[in-house]
Amino acid sequence: LHQRHLSAREARAAEVVQEGLSELLRKLGEIAATSGAGTADYARALAASEQELGAISDAAGLQRVIRSLVDSTTAARSTTEKVEAELAASRAEMAQLRSNLGDLQTEALTDPLTGLHNRRGFERTLAELYGGDSNGLTNAALLLADIDHFKRVNDTYGHLVGDQVIRATAQVLKGAVKGRDVVARFGGEEFMVLLPDTPGQGALALAEQIRSAFG
Repeated sequence: LHQRHLSAREARAAEVVQEGLSELLRKLGEIAATSGAGTADYARALAASEQELGAISDAAGLQRVIRSLVDSTTAARSTTEKVEAELAASRAEMAQLRSNLGDLQTEALTDPLTGLHNRRGFERTLAELYGGDSNGLTNAALLLADIDHFKRVNDTYGHLVGDQVIRATAQVLKGAVKGRDVVARFGGEEFMVLLPDTPGQGALALAEQIRSAFG
């Protein structure tokens, strides 16, 4: 089921972001080509006007050069405005892609039922906190928790009620921690609470506080 529904959805979301990025790169290439061509055309027009100025002997010729310069400048300005508009649209697309990528990453690291970190998110956070330095874990505590007789809850009341129990448990755990503490759903009814700056006695006290919250 995970492979069919969740993994397939994540893969398609990543594919959409990738397609969007490829299209954005194509558009940026076109913008650069348009800008380059417009600049080259304007440079040629200026060079031609400069040559023509040297051969002018009357007011009509001077007026002709001025008209040519005005036309060239107008065309160059139009091209610049078009490029600026396309760049603005590309910036908006890039911001949307960045947002989509952030959403995708959040989904990959978050348990959809509870909003807690999933196992992957927990491991990522652990790596960010300690960067592979196991010495940093010496002042940390880890609480492991699960819901007693959870299968009986599902069998008796159904999975919808079971999901409500899991969400309620997640809320209690989130309400009990603070600061850099990390709560994650590690399995069906299994949870982990990382306490980075909590000595053993403090962790025991928090564990008892959480247990008492369930009566």
